[in-house]
This record gives sequence, structure tokens and C-alpha cells, in this order.
Amino acid sequence: GKPKIEFLKNLIKVAILAITIYPFIKWWGIAGACLSVLISSLSVLPICAKALKVSNIHLSEILKRLIMPSAFGATTAASISATHSFLHQNSILSLIVCAAVSLMTFMCIVLTAGIFYERGLYIHIRRALKTI
Repeated sequence: GKPKIEFLKNLIKVAILAITIYPFIKWWGIAGACLSVLISSLSVLPICAKALKVSNIHLSEILKRLIMPSAFGATTAASISATHSFLHQNSILSLIVCAAVSLMTFMCIVLTAGIFYERGLYIHIRRALKTI
């Protein structure tokens, strides 16, 4: 019920991004663009804290929901890195192999976690198989 907070957050974020992106890209290239996005995102943390306070949401609830996706992402990134270092080349074939391995890794992790925690994609697959 407080859309002004979200508007203010996005306004500040866009303003800081607009001010910093061009010089940062000029000075540091793609790393500068990343730094500009990071600074604009970090600059609105006080507003996010205010929004959490107003909405009565605890940070622990948010972090609890981010643990699994973060673990999935980190594991998938590690599989991409390992596959890329194993192939020792930058080609279309290497890209296709890395993408396939990362997709398979992600699917296996999500399905395995779903079996243990009775959540996510596993539940939808189980429901679909029951209807057949």
C-alpha cells in the first residue's frame, strides 16, 4: 500500500545509473558498467530497509528464500567454469557444450532438491505423471 517507496527507490537507482554509467564505461569498459549498476543498486539499500520495515517483512525471511536459488546458481556457475576449463577453447562447440552441461546440472540439482524438500519442479512433474 506504499507505492511511493518503490517509485522513490527506482527513481534514485535510475538517476545514479544515468549519472555514472557513461563515465564508468569510458574509464573502465564493461567492468565500469558493472560497477555503475552495483553502485546504483547499493545506493537504494536504505530505502529497501525502510520498505521492509513498513511492510513488516523480516530480512531473515528473504534470506531463507534466497538460499536455494543462490546454491543452484553457484553450482551451475561452477559447472560452467569446470566445463570451460576442461575444453580449453573458445568456439561455438564449446559454448554449446557448456550450455548443455550447465542446463543438465541445473535440472539435476533442482529435481534432486525437489525430491528431498517436496517443492518446485519435482512437484509439477509428479503431478503431470499422475495424470497420464
